Amino acid sequence: MNSLVKCIVAALAVGSFTCPSRANERVYQQVLRSTVCIFADQKSGTGVLIDADRRLVVTNYHVVQGCPAVNVVFTHFEEGKLTTDRRFYLDHLKQYGIKAKVTVCDPRRDLALVELESLPDKRPALPLAAESAQAGQQVHSIGNPSASSALWVYTSGTVRQVYAKTIRLIQGFSVNATVVETQSPVNPGDSGGPLVNDDGKLVAVNESTVLNAVLISDSIDVSELKQLLKGSNKTVDPRVQKLASSLGFPYTVLPTGGIRFDFKEKDFAQAVFIETPRKHGTEPEMFKITAPYSRTAEPLASELANLLLDQSGHFALGAWETFNVGSQKALTYRIKLPADAPTELVRYAIDVCRAAVRETHPKYQAALLALKAKNGAPSWTLDGNWIVYEKEASQSESATRLTFSGTSFVLHAGILLEVRGTYRVADDLLTLTVGNNTLRKGKLRWMTSEKFTLEAAGKTVEFRKAVVPEAVTAAPAV
Repeated sequence: MNSLVKCIVAALAVGSFTCPSRANERVYQQVLRSTVCIFADQKSGTGVLIDADRRLVVTNYHVVQGCPAVNVVFTHFEEGKLTTDRRFYLDHLKQYGIKAKVTVCDPRRDLALVELESLPDKRPALPLAAESAQAGQQVHSIGNPSASSALWVYTSGTVRQVYAKTIRLIQGFSVNATVVETQSPVNPGDSGGPLVNDDGKLVAVNESTVLNAVLISDSIDVSELKQLLKGSNKTVDPRVQKLASSLGFPYTVLPTGGIRFDFKEKDFAQAVFIETPRKHGTEPEMFKITAPYSRTAEPLASELANLLLDQSGHFALGAWETFNVGSQKALTYRIKLPADAPTELVRYAIDVCRAAVRETHPKYQAALLALKAKNGAPSWTLDGNWIVYEKEASQSESATRLTFSGTSFVLHAGILLEVRGTYRVADDLLTLTVGNNTLRKGKLRWMTSEKFTLEAAGKTVEFRKAVVPEAVTAAPAV
């Protein structure tokens, strides 16, 4: 009896021997129900459920790049048999697809977290391995290669090494992370899928294949995922990340380390960007908050140029800028703020950028013209900067600056407050509201084009047009 037969007999005697094919099948079935296919615009990839309570799926950043929302499908079974036909899932995407939003992006790690709107019953989260994989260890993965007509494709392999690596992806950005290098193939569509050990625990997230080599693939090590789940983002400056989180707007991390906010306006989508603070010469580090408007190869039309010039005078922060992008000119509204600016001041700046672009948009201008035509009667718009003077009981005069420019914001008593509504005055009645509370409401009396009064609650408030716009330089700490 040779040594191999002796080992097999001994293993059988203690009941610890398992046929490799059976072991692989067991791992496949264990991981299958936690694996998903992600459809993001015209591309697809793989992901894995890692937190059932929070409905969190991890995938690669390059799978969801540029997509704030995606569709996710889990495995489907008919009479206990797995449906593997890709066409079936595409044809039934409305029925079985789950809407999901991309909540965290870390391009430097090529990882992203996706939050599902709902979770099918009995879908377990895949546990994370306590430690990284080791060279020589057997690993397994499930993916959805786009070159195959089937989904939920199984692959096995061996770990070659685990080490820190810089990867330049064809998507145009670099990854700096600890990777698990295997000889298990990773094809387009497999990206974001689980790489697990024999216990079915996640040791890495499949990422890419080295193009100029044979059977060398890279997966992002589980240690990188654990750091991301703790809130450590390799790509974003901690100050920018803290700021973006505190603002409460949905955002996407860019490969450059900047932040992109996407807003849904009534007639169009709008983006606002915050760049990582940078120091130029002796100047302090500054945030750049930018709202792009358009790109054109033609000179600006005179009407648009006049409108932009007029707008720049209305807003207390920022100005329109043009710069060359290849043969085209990019038009953006940009505001610069100190890197230590209070959150409320940054929030205000974002809304100023949004308002500048919104009011310049052709659909917005057309809507204003339609409104004027519909109303017929003349109406006043309180544009520009005004000073309010109030006579208090003590007869002392207090000056407070107000800004009316369609931005839905007012600087009241030195405090930036969000204001709901517009300031179009009809029938000489003016109402200002802050949140759900009425700030001013009363009879408006025009004295000159530069001055008017508001009679409310037995008190007269006088508004005078500001001669020179004053920049907002500070706001209360929050």
